Amino acid sequence: MYYGDLRCIRCNRPAETTWAYDECPHCRAEGVSANYSAQINVPANGVLETEGQPGLWKYRSFYAVDPQVEAVSLIEGDTPLVHAKNLGERLGLENLYLKDESRNPTWSHKDRLTSVGVTKAKEIGAACVVLSSTGNQGASAAAYTAKAGIECVIFTANSSPRTMKTMMQSFGAKVFEIPTGAERTVLVEACVRELGWYPLTGFGPNPKGSNPYALDGYKSIAFELLRDLGDVPDKVILPTAGGDALVGIWKGFLDLFAMKKIDKLPAMIATEPFGPLTRTISEGSQIPLSVDRGDTVAFSVATGTGTFQALKALYDSNGFATVVKDPAMMTMQQRLAASEGIFVEPASAMGVAAAEELLKQGKIRRDEKVVVVVTSTGLKEPYSAIEYLPELATIEPNLRSLRENLKSEYNFAI
Repeated sequence: MYYGDLRCIRCNRPAETTWAYDECPHCRAEGVSANYSAQINVPANGVLETEGQPGLWKYRSFYAVDPQVEAVSLIEGDTPLVHAKNLGERLGLENLYLKDESRNPTWSHKDRLTSVGVTKAKEIGAACVVLSSTGNQGASAAAYTAKAGIECVIFTANSSPRTMKTMMQSFGAKVFEIPTGAERTVLVEACVRELGWYPLTGFGPNPKGSNPYALDGYKSIAFELLRDLGDVPDKVILPTAGGDALVGIWKGFLDLFAMKKIDKLPAMIATEPFGPLTRTISEGSQIPLSVDRGDTVAFSVATGTGTFQALKALYDSNGFATVVKDPAMMTMQQRLAASEGIFVEPASAMGVAAAEELLKQGKIRRDEKVVVVVTSTGLKEPYSAIEYLPELATIEPNLRSLRENLKSEYNFAI
């Protein structure tokens, strides 16, 4: 296999022909875990879409995948861009939009990464896909490998929601619980090195991001935003750990800029529960710094160390990172559901909570076009929401009891 289409995002050196999903060895020697980036020739004819392709594969010329390989698709992509008028008015944002990724086949944005990643696995004849996942990516990988007829092994956390594990197992993946993230990534690495399996997630002692071919599936979000918004957003906000979606969306906008489809670029904003990227940028460091971790309901992005790829995308886009804590995201989860009819996972609610706070801080203007990428549905992990909701009242089956309880429980008079 020739990997000349991969270049290090930091030093721009091409990957060696012996590349085995590693970080750049030259940058590693300098103390930086730098991922590679898949390179494509931006279509000279200015055409974005390829006719006759399903879902996000209408943009297949922007993925470094053999055009002769049939896409592994469950018709992902083309998710709605919702103008959140009700909530936006209450927050003071005139142009607040939600890119609702919960409408993908396995209910999260991970389907974009997985569709492209598993198609690449099919191209190279991979016998087995392996990954470490606390939920969304594991469920997605299990579904797409089932579609492709490729074996899938997933290492997940003991604490991962039962719903997530049920999805993984139901799609036919071989699922194993391992307590810590560090132990899981060590085992992924052993499977890659010793068994020759194909990884969808990163591995090794330092986070660098996922499979560089796979993360380009997120480019399609940028293309869809331009199509549906008719313009470039001023700000794009999304929950961030390894930064795969952040990087992929940013690459999509860079492709659009290179094609002269747009004449400006958005600022990318990462939200995180503990703040490693927030700290790194505040201290002006060019190398990701770490912070202490704690407990959070936003388990899908609960990292104490950001990646170089995410940091670079934030710097390159003149963006930044911000911290959102559990009470703020859970309050926003309820407000979003009650005002717009969209029930999202806690990590997704971080982006909307951040938009409100950044408006107060003057980092977002009320008239700017702000897109929050809501990455997954709250139905995958409803238990944290239940803790923030009141107990349901049991009433007598008559209007008097209804009237009394509406007044006492909901302050609603009839």
